[in-house]
Amino acid sequence: MMARQGLEIDLIVPASRRDKDDGKTDPKDSIRRFYGSVSDELLDRVGLVPVWRPPFVQGNVRRAAHDVSAPFHARRVGYDLVYTRDLYALALTLTLGMPSVFETYRTDVNLLRRFAPFRKLVYKHPLLMGVVTHSRLAADYFVKAGVDSERVLVAHNGYSPSVMTPVQSKEEARRALGIDVHDRLVCYTGHVNPKKGVDILLHIARQVTDATFLIVGAIAGSDDERHFAKLIEDLGVSNVRLLPRVSPANVSTYLYAADCLIIPPTAGPLERFHRTVLPMKTYLYLASGRPIVAADLPDLGEILEDGKNAVLVPPDDVDACAAALARLMSDPRESDRLGSQARDDASLYTWEKRGGRIAEFLRARMSAPV
Repeated sequence: MMARQGLEIDLIVPASRRDKDDGKTDPKDSIRRFYGSVSDELLDRVGLVPVWRPPFVQGNVRRAAHDVSAPFHARRVGYDLVYTRDLYALALTLTLGMPSVFETYRTDVNLLRRFAPFRKLVYKHPLLMGVVTHSRLAADYFVKAGVDSERVLVAHNGYSPSVMTPVQSKEEARRALGIDVHDRLVCYTGHVNPKKGVDILLHIARQVTDATFLIVGAIAGSDDERHFAKLIEDLGVSNVRLLPRVSPANVSTYLYAADCLIIPPTAGPLERFHRTVLPMKTYLYLASGRPIVAADLPDLGEILEDGKNAVLVPPDDVDACAAALARLMSDPRESDRLGSQARDDASLYTWEKRGGRIAEFLRARMSAPV
C-alpha cells in the first residue's frame, strides 16, 4: 500500500536455482497464495527482486542466508532506504551504511538481556531513520529503551475490505458451511500454537457447553495440530471442532457464521513471551460485525473498547469469559449493537490508510537532518 503513495519500492525476496529449474520464477505467485487478496495492480507497483541462493540452503538456514544476501544486494543497488522487519538484516544494513527503518510488533527486544548488543548497536545509530510498531505499547518500550520518540511511529495493522466481500448474513454463511442456523457458535481463527494462548479456549468451552467452538487455522499434520487435538481429547471437550487453515478468501465466511468471535483471553503471550497480542485477526473480527470477546490487556485496549465495540474480560479468568459469551449469545440486541460499532470502527484500520501513514512518516524521516 505504500507503493500507492508514490514511493518506488523493490521487495527483495529469496529465490533458488532449483525454483528456476522447476519453473517457479515468479514470486508474485507465492505472494498471491499466501495473502490471497493482493491484486495484480498492487503487485505491479512493486519491483520483486529475487536474490538467488544455493538449492541446498533451506529452512532456518535459508532465512539466515537471506538476512545476509539481501542487505548486500541493497548496498550494491544503492537504495535510499531499507525497510525491514528482521533484526539481523537491520543490524547488517546499518553496519553497511544504509539508512534503515525497522517495523515490528515485538517488545522482547527491549526487555531481554540477550538483545542488549542489538540495542547498543542499533538504537542510537544515526542511520536508524525510524521504528514502526504495531501498537502504542510496543512503541513505548522502544522509547524507554533509548530510541528517540520522533523516530517512532505507531501504525496499527489493518485489513483489506475486499477479503470481507461479499458481506454475508449469519444464515447465508452457515448454509455455505453446512452449519445449523440454530446452533450457538463461537469462532476463533488463527494459529493453534501454544504461544498464542489458545489452550484457554478449551477450558472456556468446557463451561459453555451449549455452544460449539470452531477453531479454524490448524496446519494439517503439524505438531501444533497434534498437540491441540490431544488436549481436546485429554480434557474430554466435546463441543470443539478443530478445522484446518483455510485460504484468506474463505476466512470471512467463518467469521460471518459466528454468534461471537473470541481472541484467547490470556496474558500469557505478553507476560511469558514478551510479545504483544494485538493480532491481525482483530481487524477482520471488527469488519465482520460480530461481537468480540477478548482479554482486557493494554495493547488490545488500543483497538477494542469494553462495552463499545467488544467485551473485555480479565485475562486468564475462564469464568468471566464464559459468562460474557453466554450473556452475548442470550442477548441478540446487545450483540448487534456491539457488532455494528465494530464494523464502523473497522473502517479506521485498512491497509490503505496504514500505508499512507507510513509513507508520510518515511518522507518526513528521510528529510530530517541526520
